[in-house]
Amino acid sequence: MKRQHRGLLMSAGLAVAAMIAQPVAATSLTPISKLDWAPNQQLAFSWRSDAVPPAWMKAAVDDAVENSNSTRHSQAAVIVRQGGGRSWFAYTVDLPSPAALAYASRRVPKLFKIWLRPQGHVFDWGTLRWCQFYAKDAPNGCFDAQSVALHELGHVQGLGHIENANDPGEWFDSIMHTIAPAKPKNGWDVAKYGPCDVAAMQTRYQLLTPATPVSKCLSLATELSLVSSSSSVASGSTVTFTATLRIAAGAPYPRLASDPLSSRTISLQRRPVGGSGWSTISLMSSVAPDGTYRYSVSPTATYEWRVVFSQPNEGLLGASSAMLKVTVTSGGCNPYCVE
Repeated sequence: MKRQHRGLLMSAGLAVAAMIAQPVAATSLTPISKLDWAPNQQLAFSWRSDAVPPAWMKAAVDDAVENSNSTRHSQAAVIVRQGGGRSWFAYTVDLPSPAALAYASRRVPKLFKIWLRPQGHVFDWGTLRWCQFYAKDAPNGCFDAQSVALHELGHVQGLGHIENANDPGEWFDSIMHTIAPAKPKNGWDVAKYGPCDVAAMQTRYQLLTPATPVSKCLSLATELSLVSSSSSVASGSTVTFTATLRIAAGAPYPRLASDPLSSRTISLQRRPVGGSGWSTISLMSSVAPDGTYRYSVSPTATYEWRVVFSQPNEGLLGASSAMLKVTVTSGGCNPYCVE
């Protein structure tokens, strides 16, 4: 069936949805608009007065809104339900697309609109059934209203359909598939943005905070530097090492380039001068959201030092700093000094 730009469609038969649900080999970011909301912009919505959803649909929308806010992992828009909100949800047969289960439009930087097709609407392929309509034992062939509403909120954030990416990746990489899977097909009740949806929002809106994990749909180089409080200390004296971790300045997404990365695992290592093997002395503590890490040690011999960011469990590549040497002198008082 022909795609609609902002609607979520149902195929003429469930076999098509099942076929699309099969995993494929590679992954691309979900397409995203270049027209942005302000960072963390609050978008307040209400129910359209002439098309208020029933209670079960309201609950599904509220759940979708909560999941949009909690799984965006970026500074994308924050959606809130609020009386008098300029944006709205409508429960109506009058959608801009005659084939869509739901439809979204947005007017940046002011508002958005989302239409939801009512329970029992008759399409040429059959009757629409929303799973939340049923108090228990929702039948096979129903559609999860929370998942569909979250898909439309993805459009509000600027996300397009993953099928329009260079390679749409695996089924669970995105909630932004053109065709909604019905119960019990894979993904019929997905309730969060997929990693490639998150990646697209992170590249457009930046990370929510420097401690936010980078989506595994990305693979970004990092830069790690190291300085010491002194290059020469007396034996037993304290030297403080400070490391800084950032996304590489040359990252392919300018809004992420050089951004600080806090709350990661940074290893402080040392070796004898000119040696070939490094020993890990400690993990460094993240001390600030600007990507700085710090550790103090009292060396008793001269060593070369470095820091390493390795095996990150997110969409980042590891890095190591340049080596620096801290010389340790014998110190103490000779027989002729007066203290």
